[in-house]
Amino acid sequence: MCLSYRIRRSVVTGFNRENLYFDVETIRSKDDYVLEYIKKHPDDSGIIYCATRKNVDTLYELLSGAGVPATRYHAGMNNEDRKESQDDFIYDRLPVIVATNAFGMGIDKSNVRFVIHYNMPQSMENYYQEAGRAGRDGEPSQCIMLFSAQDIMINKFLLEHKDFTDIPDEDIELIKQRDARRLQVMEGYCRTSGCLRNYILAYFGEKQEKPCDSCGNCHREFTEIDMTGDAKQIINCVYEAKGRYGLNIIIGTLLGADRARLRELRTTDYKTYGVLKNRTESELRLLISQLLLDGYLYQTADKYSVIRMGNIEPLKCSDTRILVRTYKDSEPEHQTARRSRKSTDTLTKAGYELFDVLRKLRLTIAREEGIPPYIIFSDRTLIDMSAKVPRDRAAMLSVSGVGEVKYDKYGDRFMEAIAAFLNDNPDSITSIEENRVVSEERIRSREKGKKQKRPFYLNPEDCDKFAYKDLYRLSEIKDELNRITSADNVKHIFGTDIFRLLTSIGYVEERQIDGRSVQIQTELGISKGIVTIERISKRGNTYTVLLYPPVVQKEIVEHYQAEKTRTY
Repeated sequence: MCLSYRIRRSVVTGFNRENLYFDVETIRSKDDYVLEYIKKHPDDSGIIYCATRKNVDTLYELLSGAGVPATRYHAGMNNEDRKESQDDFIYDRLPVIVATNAFGMGIDKSNVRFVIHYNMPQSMENYYQEAGRAGRDGEPSQCIMLFSAQDIMINKFLLEHKDFTDIPDEDIELIKQRDARRLQVMEGYCRTSGCLRNYILAYFGEKQEKPCDSCGNCHREFTEIDMTGDAKQIINCVYEAKGRYGLNIIIGTLLGADRARLRELRTTDYKTYGVLKNRTESELRLLISQLLLDGYLYQTADKYSVIRMGNIEPLKCSDTRILVRTYKDSEPEHQTARRSRKSTDTLTKAGYELFDVLRKLRLTIAREEGIPPYIIFSDRTLIDMSAKVPRDRAAMLSVSGVGEVKYDKYGDRFMEAIAAFLNDNPDSITSIEENRVVSEERIRSREKGKKQKRPFYLNPEDCDKFAYKDLYRLSEIKDELNRITSADNVKHIFGTDIFRLLTSIGYVEERQIDGRSVQIQTELGISKGIVTIERISKRGNTYTVLLYPPVVQKEIVEHYQAEKTRTY
């Protein structure tokens, strides 16, 4: 009898593709950049990725109108048109394609000389997969990211409206936190002044000793500025904030911005309020990015991420310097002697919440009528509406952008939404214009009566209430801890808090496997009885879940009982 054996071999290769040249361009006019680039590379084939179908269609029309042999691809096209566009690109009948991330899977066109990302992708995994479609023949090729601050807002909007219909409820929170963290990584890539290739490789676990000398940052002329003093003021501000606020609040406080939200949070009373008013917002963002990268600060991966203190011990040494590398942008912002006020600066937290309610109503009406939302009312109009909270015809007509025609068509529905919001939030002050004096007095009185919540802990008598099971998911442990605590005025605990605890003990860790972040148990965790099970979503996708035995459950309970001694 003849026996045959099939030998399976796994070939592991690195992420470094030396023929790819990486660059990030921070510019205002992305359209002009794309047109100029293609003009300089008329014989090259390339892909231009956009975040939305609208951007694809707009850029495609622009290129076609300029005589560029281009096609387009997105999920809104019918199958026949998508197949035709794909074939035109593959066979070089139309060597340039403008597409969403729906394009590319299974495409093995070897002579793609450039991949331009018109918008910042949501994760490094997505970016590297898409950029990696360039230069598959080994020839030099360019991977260019066109970055603007608006890209971050677009991606946050897309993530907030992500479809979770096939994901169990207990996993949604974890996925949202991972998405937020991945977006932070991408923003760091776009803002770093270090070697771009090394940033990518470090993310995928391949740290390099030296800069690559083959990326935009390695070939850019930088000026080094000693910003040690400014860095210490930022850290002082984060200390005053006690890790409660995000990037925009910290920057606004340091700049001494005149915003209702800062008054509401009382950051205008901080010692650091306005101490860096001589700096620009872009300079502070660059410096904070450097402090995050160096570990002096860290940013949480929540939907509303906050800035917290990292390891600041090295800064206590007088010899430590924070050197920030800067360069002139492709299209520098012209500095004016006086900063203009942002239209949203007049809104309080309640004002932002009302603004969000009105935007959702606008989207509902737009879908009903089959028109773009901005045709109904612009964002500027909704912001003014949120500030003035009109409750009758005369007040609504005083809102910027509301005329007789639009009032007759939409006025009643928006006033009903405003009235419902005020009914649910009777004491809310939505803007500084509504009543500055009353607003500040109400905010102060509310703050005086509000107790600061303490970190989560368990009282000794709570420990006996924990319902131990053979195996618990992290979300179940989280729910059980929140159920049993009798501690007064403590914050809720989240699954990420418990995972961070178990990581510090050495039971679990997060690794990059096949370009994905995966939570796994360590050898120590396996010895403790932590197990991994596979699950299949409604769409047939396989994912893993960690389950924790009673011995680990008990350690977690005992840890948070001991936390009581550290909360006073």
